[in-house]
Amino acid sequence: MIVDVDTSMSEGYSLGRTSAVSVPRGIRNRNPGNIRRSGDRWKGLAPLQTDPAFSVFETPVWGIRAMAVILRNYQKRYGLKSLAQLIGRWARQPPKMTRPAISRP
Repeated sequence: MIVDVDTSMSEGYSLGRTSAVSVPRGIRNRNPGNIRRSGDRWKGLAPLQTDPAFSVFETPVWGIRAMAVILRNYQKRYGLKSLAQLIGRWARQPPKMTRPAISRP
């Protein structure tokens, strides 16, 4: 089933009206890092959490901010320095397409 959704992201930014199926989940949720729902009370969380697995933010800026906080915590708490280490922690098992990207000189 295709559902028509308004994918307004924030003032001045919009993907217009489009099919929910054609818009990636992270964009629909204004959560580009696909941060899973948890007990964390992120700034900018949308009042209505419509996704059962991932956090939904009011604007993409709040989702990006949450990503930055997580990555900073990875550096401070776990001593992760390289991109490969950060991706390994974030994704647990990096997709096959990620390995070549992080191994380039």
